[in-house]
Amino acid sequence: MGSYVSQIRPLLVANPLALTVARPALTMALSTAKAASKNLYERILEDRLVWALACFLFSVDILLVSIHGAIRYSNYIGSQAISSHISPELWSLSHDWGYPECFNYLKLLFVLSVLMALASRSRQPVHTAWAAVFLFVLVDDACRLHEGIGRWISTVVGPLDSAWLPAQAVGETLFWGAAGVPLLVVLTWAFWRSAPAHRVLAAITGLSFMLLAVFAVIVDLIHAVSATAGAPKILDRAMEVVEDGGEMLAVSLTCTLALLMLRHFGSFATNFATNRDEVSLKKRSDLSLQPLSPCTG
Repeated sequence: MGSYVSQIRPLLVANPLALTVARPALTMALSTAKAASKNLYERILEDRLVWALACFLFSVDILLVSIHGAIRYSNYIGSQAISSHISPELWSLSHDWGYPECFNYLKLLFVLSVLMALASRSRQPVHTAWAAVFLFVLVDDACRLHEGIGRWISTVVGPLDSAWLPAQAVGETLFWGAAGVPLLVVLTWAFWRSAPAHRVLAAITGLSFMLLAVFAVIVDLIHAVSATAGAPKILDRAMEVVEDGGEMLAVSLTCTLALLMLRHFGSFATNFATNRDEVSLKKRSDLSLQPLSPCTG
C-alpha cells in the first residue's frame, strides 16, 4: 500500500487537474454520508415508536453485556458471589440458547419479519433478498451451522491448522465464503431490479449488515488467532465481549433501521435520493466554476 501511494502522489502533484477532480469526488462522498447519517438520526428521534424500540433494545443489550462482564470478572478474581446465585452459562454472551443468544434470535426474527413486510408493501425484490440473507443468518446462528460445517470442512479438506490459525477458524471462513457467493449474486440481481429510491434503503440495510459481519466474522477470526497465539486470559475474555456484544448492538441497530424504513419508506427513500442528487449537482457546479490549472511535467 505504501509503494502504491508513493507512486500515485507524484502523479497527483504533477497533474493538478487530476487532484482537482479527485478532491470534489471525495468531498461529495463525505458530504453525502454525513447528510445521510444526520437524516437517519433525526428521523429516529422524530418517530416515537422507533426511538422507544431503539432505547429498549440497546438498554437490554447493555444490561446483558454488563451481567456477563460481572460474572466473568467475579470468576477471574476467584469470587463466587454472583455465580452462586445465577447460572453463569445461561447469562453468558457466547452460550448457545442462553438468554443473550435468545434475545439476539428474537431480534433477527424481528428484522426478518420487518423486511418481509417492507418487501410486501413496496414490491421491490431487494428487500426480499435482504430478508433471505437475514433468514440465513438466523438459521446459522440458532443452529450453529458455521461451527458444525466448519468443523466438517476442516476434517475433510485435511490438516488446516497453522501456527497462528486453528483449523476450525479456517473451516468456518471457508463456509462463510461459500455461503456468501450465492447470497451476493442474488442481492446484486435484486438490487439492480429495484427502483433507485429503494436501492438507497437496501444500501442502508447493507451497511448495518456489514457492521454485523465485522463482529461475527472478522472479530471472531481475530479472537481465534489471539487464542491460538496464547493471549492472556483477560484479553481472551475482553475479545469475547467485543465479539458477542458487538453482534448484539449491530443487530439492535438493524432492528431500529428496519422499522424506520418500514414506517417511512416512501418519503424516506425519496428524501435520500433527492439529497444525493442535490449534493452531486452542487459539487459538479463548483467543479465547473474552478479554473483548470495547466498540466506540468
